[in-house]
Amino acid sequence: MNHLAAYKPDSVYCEDARPGLKEILDGSVQLILTDVPYGQGYVSNRGKNGPTDPIEGDLTFDQALGLWVDLLPEFYRVLAPWGVLITTAPFGNGALLNQTNCFSLAMAEAGFARPHDYAVDYVWDKGHWTTGDLKMGPMRQAEIVLVATKGERSYAWHAEKRAGNVLRYTRPMGKDAGLHPSQKPVQLGEDLIEWYSQPGDLVLDPMCGSGSFLVAAQTMGRSYLGMDISKRNVVISLGRLTGTLPEVLADMDSEQVDEDRQGVLV
Repeated sequence: MNHLAAYKPDSVYCEDARPGLKEILDGSVQLILTDVPYGQGYVSNRGKNGPTDPIEGDLTFDQALGLWVDLLPEFYRVLAPWGVLITTAPFGNGALLNQTNCFSLAMAEAGFARPHDYAVDYVWDKGHWTTGDLKMGPMRQAEIVLVATKGERSYAWHAEKRAGNVLRYTRPMGKDAGLHPSQKPVQLGEDLIEWYSQPGDLVLDPMCGSGSFLVAAQTMGRSYLGMDISKRNVVISLGRLTGTLPEVLADMDSEQVDEDRQGVLV
């Protein structure tokens, strides 16, 4: 049965999350796993003499926090009782720590239960630094993974073996990289999905980027629903999910997505 109202499960839509979430029925999602914009004005420098490109649709910090605050009530509404919300967030001190604290406090103010004796946040160690200024201190090599639940009751822990809260997954590099400036490793999503959902559950990523968390959900036997405001990101996500990424990359100017890719561009 389709509990998603305007959307089909196992699909990706070119959609702004703010109006898009309003089309999802109450309590129909078991896990929201996403990579919220951090508002750092990130740009990708492809080599010393290459182009420097901003992330499509990226925001200032105030805009990113405003988006997060707008989305949180809808996240709470669409999650099932004791459903889980997980997002990555910047890790560091000073301004970066303040950003993470702002995102965390907003989650609590929206009614989400934040970590205490039965839940923890995580540190994702990327294995290699990514951004930073040689003259200003060490490069950034880690991000925070924030966890919150709808309701105070402890969620089930589904891990088959003990795990710590430092997650070590090398960020995508080489032939596996380049699909998105903030591309996440599929393995990170696989573990989080295993730990915080059950087979057959619905995993929502309303800012899916290149679709790493959607691919993880598919691999782990969960239903998925993805949204992104970038047509390019949606097409790449669909290519990864359907095993047609080479063809998709060769035809990025396509105006439509075939039905067998299970997606919609609007």
